[in-house]
Amino acid sequence: MLVQVDFVIIQSFDYHGSWNNDVGHASALADQKISVNRWVENGLPVDKTIVTVPAYGHTWTLSDPTKTDVGASASGPGTKGPFTDFPGKLGVNEMMLRLKDDPSWSRKEDIPAGAAYYVKGDQWVSIEDEKTAEVKGNWVKSAGLAGIAVQAVNNDDFNALGSTIKFPLLRALIKGFQ
Repeated sequence: MLVQVDFVIIQSFDYHGSWNNDVGHASALADQKISVNRWVENGLPVDKTIVTVPAYGHTWTLSDPTKTDVGASASGPGTKGPFTDFPGKLGVNEMMLRLKDDPSWSRKEDIPAGAAYYVKGDQWVSIEDEKTAEVKGNWVKSAGLAGIAVQAVNNDDFNALGSTIKFPLLRALIKGFQ
């Protein structure tokens, strides 16, 4: 049986979340590349492949706030935000508000994985930011993929509550894709 499709949108996120007992990247570029490569190796044309980037991240409460590296033990989901209202999940807009209201959050970058995460006290957040989004946009373009889908675009900072511009995540993806 022959099946024809215009595009395949790969859900390339939620690799780790508060359902895990240790912290990890929700949508690391390295994991996304593995997912895309598996599809392409099995016959999906590159130019019909769309990667999904989440406009939210996953959060944990660390078991030991002094251990903040990827793989650190977690005692459960992180605190909920005002919009998603769900422990273990934060929209980009919620994270930007946290960063604006409290600059003591530490941004850490896992360069080999192509991901960033934020830590403050016992809270650990794996989330896309403008820097990681721009890199992903550039990768999609250079790999010849069809494009990028954004999961839950309403979680971007569309009202510029925590950033200086509206839709900072979308703008960073577009900047990288150009």
